[in-house]
Amino acid sequence: MKHIRNLIFAILILAISSCGKVPDKIFLNGKIYTLDKDNTIAEAIAVSNDEIVDIGTSKDMKDKYSSAQQIDLKGATVVPGFIDCDGNLIEFAKNLPNIYLTKYKSFHELDSVLKVYTKKYDNNIWIKVMYLSDDEATIDSLLSLNKDKLDKIDSLHNIYVINNTEEVAVCNSAMLKTLKINDKTKQPANGEIEINAKGELTGFLFDDATDMINENLRVYSKEDMLMLVEKAANELTKYGIIEVHDRNVNRESISIFRQLIDANKFPIKMYAVLTSGDETFKEYLTKGIEENYKNKLTVRAVSLDYDGGFGFQDAAMFREYLNEPKIKIPYNSEKEIENTLKDAWDKNFQVDIKTVGDKAVNVALNTIEKVRSDKNSDNHRTILQSVEFVNENDYQKISSLKIIPSIKPETTLEDSKILPELISADNNKNQGQWQKLYQSAGMVITGSDFPFQQISPLLQMYYLTTRQYPIDTVLSQVDNQRLSLPDALKSYTIFAAYSGFEEKLRGTLEKGKKADFVVLSDDILNINPVS
Repeated sequence: MKHIRNLIFAILILAISSCGKVPDKIFLNGKIYTLDKDNTIAEAIAVSNDEIVDIGTSKDMKDKYSSAQQIDLKGATVVPGFIDCDGNLIEFAKNLPNIYLTKYKSFHELDSVLKVYTKKYDNNIWIKVMYLSDDEATIDSLLSLNKDKLDKIDSLHNIYVINNTEEVAVCNSAMLKTLKINDKTKQPANGEIEINAKGELTGFLFDDATDMINENLRVYSKEDMLMLVEKAANELTKYGIIEVHDRNVNRESISIFRQLIDANKFPIKMYAVLTSGDETFKEYLTKGIEENYKNKLTVRAVSLDYDGGFGFQDAAMFREYLNEPKIKIPYNSEKEIENTLKDAWDKNFQVDIKTVGDKAVNVALNTIEKVRSDKNSDNHRTILQSVEFVNENDYQKISSLKIIPSIKPETTLEDSKILPELISADNNKNQGQWQKLYQSAGMVITGSDFPFQQISPLLQMYYLTTRQYPIDTVLSQVDNQRLSLPDALKSYTIFAAYSGFEEKLRGTLEKGKKADFVVLSDDILNINPVS
């Protein structure tokens, strides 16, 4: 555990378009986990721009390619690039200017941090500072701020500072203007827009008044979004992420991705998942799937949500919740799933169905089985997304239907803390049967759900292999459901690539595949994650 928490790693991602076969670079003296069928561990890899042309020992590579640039890995570990199978790049981009600090230390610190961010972003970008500490002293310190103090730091950007429970927020003048809050604004029933003795706004919003910081008002121009998405995509590479499967893509976001790709400003691959019923999906049904636009964009999947998360009792379960409402009504009906499967499979689109609860999984499997018997689609690669509970009788059906289960380890850990209040104790123990899913499907894929959860693939792998937070054990009663380190790594590489029909391009480090790889300071396959 100590090693993974403190792991400092360097990322190297190669993704430059070319098709030459003579290597221009060779990477030597590494420990290269190829993850090929023989689990070969190599020392050196030869690359011609974006393609692996050879792999083997350092001596062989130097002898064969003496004219190529030599890069000494100095014993570092190399693994295939990480593919996050559920992230939202547009929302991540919008939230990129958010600043998270532990506790309020001084006005000087706040001033220094904000000045770094105000130099990075245009004036109309929202900059949020959130203090994560529950310490009452932090709230007391925030009360020492006001609108005028924030204006002295910067009066042009939209800036607000808020505590972690969002009970206290202080805005600068620009933010108040954007929110259309003035001294005449109607006070909320259970909150306060603070006005001083002179009848002037102090910048403070208390309790329900903080709801007036409505992110729906955060509307950015196309130019702003291009800038933010470019920065966000580059930020992902710092975590070793070379591709994202995004279930929140529409016509506008595809246009942004394409424009950045054309300008050579998009360093990752986007696997776009459209939304059933959306106009964008209807358009693509007419023109068909789009594969590997400039090796950066694929549009060939569509999503539905049968249910949602446990936070609002939105997961569809066979057994009723302990509290009202006891039964979840699905977002997308069985008939809607059936129709989408038929439409999608007719045009070779993949289908991704959110199924958190055991009833959701069962309904989806039965519908897939029904449609598959009519369509006879053997390579559908349907994904059940965000799976947390599975009926014991459905594991065999997952296997026979060749379903790809997608899991969110951090969300599962978070839900385990609230489940005792929502469902019966004997049912609670069935949560997160990751090893059973792996055995039945032959694979699992992992989504971090960024930016709503922590983005780091290494952290998510830690959760998969330990089933615990860094500070306390949460799922110890089902320790036998942990994944091994190699399988956790495969969920971000081999299995993730297969789930996007890309097993011939990436996921392993082999000749002819894309040279997307990550260089790590530590050997993650030879450490004990629980120590």
